[in-house]
This record gives sequence, structure tokens and C-alpha cells, in this order.
Amino acid sequence: MQIKIIRKSVKNLILKIRPNGEIEVTAPKKLNENYIRDFILRKTSWIEKKLKEIEKRKTKEISYLNGEKIFYLGKEYNFFVEKNEKNYVEKRDSENKIILFTKFPDDFEMKKEIVDSWYREEGEKFFVPVVENYLNLTGKKINKLTVKTLKSNWGSCNYKKGYINLNSEMMKKDIKFIEYVILHEIAHLEHPDHSRNFYSYIEKFMPDWKERKKL
Repeated sequence: MQIKIIRKSVKNLILKIRPNGEIEVTAPKKLNENYIRDFILRKTSWIEKKLKEIEKRKTKEISYLNGEKIFYLGKEYNFFVEKNEKNYVEKRDSENKIILFTKFPDDFEMKKEIVDSWYREEGEKFFVPVVENYLNLTGKKINKLTVKTLKSNWGSCNYKKGYINLNSEMMKKDIKFIEYVILHEIAHLEHPDHSRNFYSYIEKFMPDWKERKKL
């Protein structure tokens, strides 16, 4: 476990774990190193828990080759590539296949871009009614919903502007997990932090949120 120590003109120790898993401790300039070491040791369990959460957020990357496994709403599909004059993706549930039709069957970056775009389009269709359902349930309103391909967080909320961003990579996850993330972001409109009140608010509308979060 590598931890970056930053010395600054601060009064207290500050521990941060960035979305990419980097760990930083900001410490007062003259604070004893042994004190910092003891602080990190006391926080070890919390750090390991957060690193596991970050690891779970990462979805399995594929090479976009024939026969690989790819996920859609928690279900595993066989992925295939077929050369075609048009670029598009087709999901065939009866055959348990997701097929990428493309002019560039040997270009990894192009294949990834086309599939990512497809997941965004699917996310825009799937997420909107779920968001509307939980907005109605909580009595909240937002001004803007955006679906993007993100590398780290599943979602984010700007509670001041009423903006919610959702990660299109969630289209690979179970529906119950997606609902949890959406309610999580809506809950930030009421509680901007991750306090006990924040999680009590989520539990009021989703009693099984802890189980959903693990999916």
C-alpha cells in the first residue's frame, strides 16, 4: 500500500483516497513522522474498505474480440465482431449475443468507441425512467441529467445546480445496483455529504440498499 505524504500549512491530518486508488495524507509541516504513521495504522481498515469499493467500481475490460464475454444489465453475453459498411451494435437475447458490426474489425480504439457510444445510448434510454421514478418517490427535482462514459465514479450530483451525471458503464451492472446509484445521487440533493442522515434518507426509500451496493 503506497501512501503519498504531503506537508502543508494545515492544522490537522487529512486523509484522501482518489478515484484511481491513490492515497494521500496531508500533514502539518512540523508534525512528527511517528504520529503520522500511527494515524495511518489506525485508518488501515477504512483505507482497505475504500480501496475494495473502488476496485468493485471497475468493470472488466475486454479486447473486443470474438468469443469474449460482455455484460448488459448484469447478464453475460457472448461478444462477436462482424465486418459491415455501417457501425452499430445489436443485442440478440435469443442467441445470448452482442454483435458489433463495423468497418473497422481490427481497430481496437474504434471498436471501443462504438461500443461505449452504444452503452451511452442504452443508458440514456434506461436511466431516464428510473431517475423519474425516484424523483417522484422522493419529491425531488433536477435541472439536468447527463449520461457519460466515466473511468471512476458511478455517478455524481451537483446539488446546487440540480445536475446529476450517471456513468454509462452501469449498463453492464444489475438493475438493482443501478437503482441504488440513482437514489444515492438523488439523496445528495437533500444531504450533500455522506453523513448518517444521508444513509438514513436512502434507507427510507430503499431498505435493502446495502445489499444492492454489493452487486
